Amino acid sequence: MTLNGNASLRREMVAALNSMFGLLAIASPLLILWTTFLFDAAGNIGSPALLTIGLAIWSYPPVFLFAWFSSRRALQRRTSRSFAVPIALLPCLNVAAGLAATVWHWISCAEHVVC
Repeated sequence: MTLNGNASLRREMVAALNSMFGLLAIASPLLILWTTFLFDAAGNIGSPALLTIGLAIWSYPPVFLFAWFSSRRALQRRTSRSFAVPIALLPCLNVAAGLAATVWHWISCAEHVVC
């Protein structure tokens, strides 16, 4: 593949990743409102798993915006084009942390709502 082909592929991958994570960012206000109900039971206030879930959800919009702007900017600069796709994948860390914390909560609480 030529050098222009790699740049074109990177642009397409960054656009696809930004679009996919952008759809989740559109839904993030509903998820942020949902996180207020995570801590309404007395036993849930100090749960590290629920705190991690809340942090992953609350930090998703700023992480997405940072990744979107930074990946677009990296594509425009010739010296940092190779970093555009890994930067666009940053919101994936929030999703993975939220899912891992959810599984952690399910395992540690033995499927009970309140630990």
